[in-house]
Amino acid sequence: MINCSIVFFLSQFADDSTATYSDLNLDQALLKVETEFNRVLEWLAANKLIINLNKTHLMLFTNRKLPQSISITANGQIINEVTETKFLGVILDNKLSWNAHINYISKKISKSVSILKMLKFTFPSNILKSLYHSLIYPYYTYCNLVWGCASNIHLETLVKLQKKAVRIICKAGYYDHTESLFNNLKLLQVKEIYDFNCAKFIYQCYNSNTYVYFKAKLQTNSSFHNYETRNRNLLRKPNVRLQKFMNSFLNNGIVMWNKLHDSIKESPTTLSFKTIVKAFILNNK
Repeated sequence: MINCSIVFFLSQFADDSTATYSDLNLDQALLKVETEFNRVLEWLAANKLIINLNKTHLMLFTNRKLPQSISITANGQIINEVTETKFLGVILDNKLSWNAHINYISKKISKSVSILKMLKFTFPSNILKSLYHSLIYPYYTYCNLVWGCASNIHLETLVKLQKKAVRIICKAGYYDHTESLFNNLKLLQVKEIYDFNCAKFIYQCYNSNTYVYFKAKLQTNSSFHNYETRNRNLLRKPNVRLQKFMNSFLNNGIVMWNKLHDSIKESPTTLSFKTIVKAFILNNK
């Protein structure tokens, strides 16, 4: 299916497929999407494949306020617009605010924190910390590179839940400050988890063939001049003003990468890099 369209950018994982298309004109975009999607359906039918149109959604990503909802017709069936949808465990919203996804995982984390609280006086802190890593931490890390750029307002619930979990692990009081508790447990806080993953992403761009597209966007200052300045080997940040890009994993990754010493950047393995970067973040608050 991945080669059945030259108009869409198609991505596929298991039995989930996504087709994306961009255009400056909304009417033209809808016409193009409808026409091309029906061609895709014809290609699938010819190859004895079927798409479940009842589970097919249309989503428009835009900053503009539209007067009415949009839709397309596929095989005579209307596919209406949705403002959010779940894809590979992440809830996408049409404004990319990630508020819906954060609300979703907050409910999951809250239940796990309740379990941790029930076991507070049953197990010692080291066991509670292990339970935190197995029951709670995965929600903070899964696809964090994508949604970790959300605003502080949206992340506030996750911050509070994490602090609550840390107080339980350390058997601390409800009003006790958590900064020292995080340090003692050597745990990264919400924003630090995002910084950590962004730095790891840049490392993987340089040391694997997975992120070829993004690696091409990484340029040092020396690529633009031949002067022997102390910043010549630092990565150059793209000249953009959009706040969404300023908070993106690429931009934040560049900022984090430029803070690291060359010896850290030259770590021989991803595991050693992760260990050193985590220590770097914990020691440079």
